[in-house]
Amino acid sequence: MVLRIYHKGLTRKLIIVACGFFVFSPLSSVITQEILRLPLALPELLFIPFLILWRNEIRSVTFNRSIIWLFSFFIILIFISLLLHNFRTTSILSTSRGYLYMLISFSIFKGKNNLSIDNILLVSFGSVLGWCFVSIGRFIEILHKVNTADSVTTYGNLITLSLLVTISIVYGRRKYVVVAIIFGVILALTSGIRRPIVVFVISAFLSVFFKFNTKLKQSIRTLLIIAAIGFLLYISIKPIESFLLKTSPLLYQRIIVKTEQFLSGKFSGSDQYRSKIIKKYFSEIGTYLLPRGFVSKRTVTDNVGIYMDFPIIELSYMLGIFILAIFLISFFYYVFRHIGRYILFHNKESLLWAISGFVMFALLFLEGTYLTYAFITPFTGMIFGKIYTLKNLKESQPE
Repeated sequence: MVLRIYHKGLTRKLIIVACGFFVFSPLSSVITQEILRLPLALPELLFIPFLILWRNEIRSVTFNRSIIWLFSFFIILIFISLLLHNFRTTSILSTSRGYLYMLISFSIFKGKNNLSIDNILLVSFGSVLGWCFVSIGRFIEILHKVNTADSVTTYGNLITLSLLVTISIVYGRRKYVVVAIIFGVILALTSGIRRPIVVFVISAFLSVFFKFNTKLKQSIRTLLIIAAIGFLLYISIKPIESFLLKTSPLLYQRIIVKTEQFLSGKFSGSDQYRSKIIKKYFSEIGTYLLPRGFVSKRTVTDNVGIYMDFPIIELSYMLGIFILAIFLISFFYYVFRHIGRYILFHNKESLLWAISGFVMFALLFLEGTYLTYAFITPFTGMIFGKIYTLKNLKESQPE
């Protein structure tokens, strides 16, 4: 009987991990676009089997009443976008799809406190594992001399990476801390982008910083684990650099050289570009007074990479400065309320959402996949929903 219950619990966990692996990672795009040859990424299609498995739980899902005015505002933004017609209709609808999933997720999770932190941890583990799987696959292509810019860069779910790191540290899950560090190293060396490093560092630093207030011994243990792995990486950095330089000069340039330049205070071309765009944004902030609806995120066909690189500009265009300012003020009001709840009542769940809020704010100046990609935006909406929920947060402990 006990064995049967154990296997049932293990099967449930594996299904949740599989959902993160296949649905909420870039693997969903690979399957639907490269294998099934569909014209766009459809993680929704891969979610259908899990929808059937969880049909009883899905039936009990209810929406917060905020969905009424949020959906109305969503329709207004689409109408404004189509009326101004600054971008093609297909591009507008493609971008709005991600926001729609974010809106739905927000309305499901806002105000509800029966969310299992353990399930979030498992699905985040699966999501980051899927990203590592795709990233390593691209890296193998490099080893076989399929060395193109497209094969070097792999964009994944930065939100689940942050959740994996934060939950592991805040809830003292040491084995997941080690797993998160391993995943972080893999992504740092094979994804072709530095953003996983930034998200990992912010999430780990804030988690350990706040943990020192209540769990000094546990935090020191976590720091020792991180330091030990960091030391191993330090003594391995030269062989790693030589290997990357030999296998992929482009990957070496994107990861090693640019990171060294940034740490030494020398900005690379892309960093200088970012700096110029931010300065230009603030100098032209008067042009973003009124909402203009959704933008295009099709960077290749519409040449609009600025919105993907700097989501703060996208949100300013979409909402207008005044609405965006109101949103940011309310956002940080709730984030700091969560920090206060953690300091006063040691509520770990409040700390989790506060750190997630800081990470998402940092991403406003780094990249916008978490506002657009359909395999990420449900998590973005979930975090927003939990940030705007303060009542009766429970002390959920991962199993």
